[in-house]
Amino acid sequence: MYEDECVICHPEIAKKTSKERNPNRLWCNEHGVYEDECTICHPELAGEKESDGHSHGGDTAELWCTEHDLAESECGLCHPELVAGLEPGQGMKVRFVSNASVDKAGVEVGRPGSSAMFDTLEVVGRVTFDRNKLAMVTPLAGGVLESVLVDVGDRVEAGQVIARINSPAIAQAKSALVSALAQEELHRQTYTREKDLVSREISAQQDLDSAKAAYGASRSDTQQARQQLMNLGFTEAEVSEVAQSGSTTSVMPVRAPFGGTIVQRDAVAGSAVEMGDALFQVADLSSMWLELSIPESHLGTIQQGMPVAARVEAFPSDVFEGELTWVAFDVNPDTRKVEARAVLPNDGERLRHGMFATVELAATEQLAGLTVPKGAVQN
Repeated sequence: MYEDECVICHPEIAKKTSKERNPNRLWCNEHGVYEDECTICHPELAGEKESDGHSHGGDTAELWCTEHDLAESECGLCHPELVAGLEPGQGMKVRFVSNASVDKAGVEVGRPGSSAMFDTLEVVGRVTFDRNKLAMVTPLAGGVLESVLVDVGDRVEAGQVIARINSPAIAQAKSALVSALAQEELHRQTYTREKDLVSREISAQQDLDSAKAAYGASRSDTQQARQQLMNLGFTEAEVSEVAQSGSTTSVMPVRAPFGGTIVQRDAVAGSAVEMGDALFQVADLSSMWLELSIPESHLGTIQQGMPVAARVEAFPSDVFEGELTWVAFDVNPDTRKVEARAVLPNDGERLRHGMFATVELAATEQLAGLTVPKGAVQN
């Protein structure tokens, strides 16, 4: 084109008013030039202008798209119809050479689908131990901690001995059992003898009745002494061994109440302990609690049994699904929120006590609508 008509070198030309323009020539309002000189709307004109001796960026005059910072003829946003004539990679539109390239890039193409929509509520939750599967292990009698057999992180089975305590109470309980067994045997022999004498009419019936009552009382004392040892943590087999051997050692076993993991230990060998002192904390980590705070305004859509989906920072791509099991009956007067709890299966024991989670609660079902996979949405 001629130098005095170049809107690139002389942008003031594009600002001509309608009065300054030639009324016999059409004006391209989109690009600010005369229609018969607009190589954007009429790219076939570019070849005719080569003889003018005036060009920009090549053999043809070309406008620059300042909005998207590339040549106007390559701007797939302003002129998407131009992209089809370009090689892959030359336009702003993302294109692949073949379907095989699409597959290798991991791109999947689909259509929106119709599905039920749910009104979801997002709240913050805190992961804690399942208190229905958490136990504080305490000694059943005072004494001195003789040995500690487990440490934090160890897995234990139900009834496993995890510590031993020297306790005078144990020696007394064992002595009571040995003494009760001796008395029971003595009264048994007396009852047997009186029974024989009565049968031969040598002894009175009153003596037999007294012997029988004494024998019954001694058997009751023996059973009570056995039960006392079992209450102190001894098994039936261990109590029977005490009865047979007559041993009165003062060692008392401390056992795990159920199978799980030692999550806390306060036991130190050689320390004096009293009944009720916390020595260990055992937790079954197969499930965890999720403590939630629900805004008062959403109580109408929250109910027990509804599904929850939780995400934690440690595993951002994973969703932990569970169920809402409890909603409190009172509202916190300061926060105007209601406490709630969900139970989450803890496969692989990845959830840890104290973690914070972002929790979605699916509330009332809504009408069906068009949906696309969440990963298809690009910001």
